[in-house]
Amino acid sequence: MIRKGAFTVIELLVIVVLLSILAVVVPHLSGAGEETRSSALVDDLLKVRSKIQLYKLHHNDRLPAATGETPADFHRRMTTKTTASAGPRSTCKSLQSCPG
Repeated sequence: MIRKGAFTVIELLVIVVLLSILAVVVPHLSGAGEETRSSALVDDLLKVRSKIQLYKLHHNDRLPAATGETPADFHRRMTTKTTASAGPRSTCKSLQSCPG
């Protein structure tokens, strides 16, 4: 006995497949995904800019060097005492005896 007005299993499966295809295709057709990526990139750039400005504030308006060293190497370099320069981390005993 077949009731009129009811959907068959095949018809329901076809509808589910079509809806899943639309769910995948529609975001690519709209520009919403591109706008989201673009705003995320702008947000990341603003964060980098603020970090660089904070670095400059704490390091006498000098920009960070692009040396490619790891944070551990940077820490070691900043905490190791050297006599090669008269920088803030040198082993000079007094300011008068250090070379210019």
